[in-house]
Amino acid sequence: FLYSRRFLRPCGKMYPSQGRLFVQPFVDPVLHMEMASRSAFWGQTSFYGIDLSVIKDTAMRESFGSPVIEEVESSCLAGQPLYHVFDFTELQPMDLAQIVLPFNFSSLCGAIHGLVFWFDVLFDGSESKVWLSTAPGIGWTHWHQVRCVLPKTPVLTYGDSLIGNVTLVANRQQSYELLINIEQPYQYASSHLVDMKDPYYRYLVAPHK
Repeated sequence: FLYSRRFLRPCGKMYPSQGRLFVQPFVDPVLHMEMASRSAFWGQTSFYGIDLSVIKDTAMRESFGSPVIEEVESSCLAGQPLYHVFDFTELQPMDLAQIVLPFNFSSLCGAIHGLVFWFDVLFDGSESKVWLSTAPGIGWTHWHQVRCVLPKTPVLTYGDSLIGNVTLVANRQQSYELLINIEQPYQYASSHLVDMKDPYYRYLVAPHK
């Protein structure tokens, strides 16, 4: 898409011309329990005499390492979303090799089970501007939303902030590896790796009505 700019005439238009990547915390204990239960089989210490528990931690990382694709209810969102702007008229391909999204979500309270991501894009026409959004709560879209569930659930008291960053690194599978770094609160400091090429299409399991 970015390479196609060389074919534009002077003052030519790109569609879309701008994009925004949003991130916001969410609360969903049912989803967190579901992700944990996907690796429960490997917690058995005597499966026909075989101790499977030696690989339980690996199975747990693999389960939580899958991004969850589905429609997200706006009622489960916490705090206010942050976003990163991509100007496709100026962006270079190498700018997408690594993307860092710092975050500071303030005034949160209670358990935070992960981060949800979505995007919107701008079609900047000669006479009007149109935004195509994939945000939670706007209705069913082809792209849904992406949720990354944290294995270690931060529990915040009123006034606490969730501080850290998300780093997306492009890989050879034409996708990204996503690393969530939680820096504060200090007692929940951790790093969590998500393989965007290995999604869990939850909407196929519990389809939208």
